Amino acid sequence: MSNVSPSQRPYNALKRAFGWVVFVCVGLLFCGCPPAETIKKQEVIAPKSQLYKRARLFNGLLRWKAYQRAKPYVSTKHRASFMLKWEGQRGKMRITGYSIRDVTFEGEGKRAVVLVSQQRYTLPSVTVKSVLLQQLWESKQGLWFYKGEKKKTPTKVSPTPSKTTSSSKTAPPKTRTAKP
Repeated sequence: MSNVSPSQRPYNALKRAFGWVVFVCVGLLFCGCPPAETIKKQEVIAPKSQLYKRARLFNGLLRWKAYQRAKPYVSTKHRASFMLKWEGQRGKMRITGYSIRDVTFEGEGKRAVVLVSQQRYTLPSVTVKSVLLQQLWESKQGLWFYKGEKKKTPTKVSPTPSKTTSSSKTAPPKTRTAKP
């Protein structure tokens, strides 16, 4: 027989049950959490898959002059200069197309350079120029933010020739004559 009085038996049973619940919860806590290295890798890898989508959406908003809607894609440090630059060019520069050419990750995957080809013209000229830009992006809190851009080399895109061209602008075709 045990030395426990009948009034203490329910208390001891409750105490044992509580001990088992705590033991199971602690066991699940340790079994359910991945190692710290896995969590760190997920933080770096997950944003990489989002960068292409965010860069595409951001450049699409620039194309349609939706600068206020593009503003959340810009890092808070660079938003003021971004708005000054693009709002100042609102009536002058027109982006007619763009394509994302390449994405290069740097600094353990927390920074990236997105190579963008933009087709644009600046009024009053209507000559479309293809400009290659290096957009700088940075990962913060699981999202990618635009930091700025560097222009590479502009190249002139030839307009499609029309059927009637003026003879003063084009040279006559060279013809060869056979010698007898």
